[in-house]
Amino acid sequence: MIEEQYINFEFILRYIRSLVTEDVTKLYDFAMDKDIPVAKPETTKLLYLLAMMKQPKKVLELGTGIGCSAVILSKAINDDATIITVEKNPENYEEACKLFQENGLENRIFPKNGDGMDVLEELVAKGETFDFIFLDSAKGQYYDYIPYLKQLLPKGGVLVTDNVLYKGMVANDDLLILRKKTIVKRLRMYLDAISHDEELETVVIPIGDGVSLTIKR
Repeated sequence: MIEEQYINFEFILRYIRSLVTEDVTKLYDFAMDKDIPVAKPETTKLLYLLAMMKQPKKVLELGTGIGCSAVILSKAINDDATIITVEKNPENYEEACKLFQENGLENRIFPKNGDGMDVLEELVAKGETFDFIFLDSAKGQYYDYIPYLKQLLPKGGVLVTDNVLYKGMVANDDLLILRKKTIVKRLRMYLDAISHDEELETVVIPIGDGVSLTIKR
C-alpha cells in the first residue's frame, strides 16, 4: 500500500478530510485500494471548487492516473464542457477509460495515452487553448512544460499544479531524501519561474502535498 506523508499536522489533515464529501473520498479510497497515487481528497475538493467557480469550457489534465480527478472535474463543470486528460502509463490509462465508461462520461472526457510533453507540443501546434489546466504528472518535467502551458492558457486561464511542496522537501532541506534531490530541485525551479513570470500570478497553498494556483494575466 502507498504510505502517505504529510506537509501539515496529521490532526489538521484528519479534520479537513472529515469535511470532504463522500463522492471525493470514495474515489480516493478506490485508487488507494489499487495502489495508484492520486491527488489527496482535500486537493481534489479544492480542484472541484475552483472548476465550479471558473466554469471552463475546455479542461486539460496532465496525469490522469486512473481517472479520479477527471471524474470529479466533470461534476463541477457544465455538461457541454470537455476534458482532455493525458496518461503515460498504459495500465492506468485502461483503468481510467473503464472508469469514464462506468460513469457515462465518454462524450465529455477524452483520454490520451502518451507522453505529456508530446501531447503539449501537439496541442500547441494545433493552436488549442484551455481555460483550466490541472498539472499532476511527472514532477521533474513541470519546469519544462511552462512555455507550452503559457501558450495553451488564454488570458484569465487557470493552472492548478499538484505536489509542488513534495512531502515538504521543497520547503525544507532537512526533509530531503537524496534520491529525490533532482525532483525537488526542479520543483523549486518551477515554482520560482511561475511566481516571477510577469504574465502569470501565482499563489502556493499548503494543502494536500502542496498546490500552486496560477492565473494568466
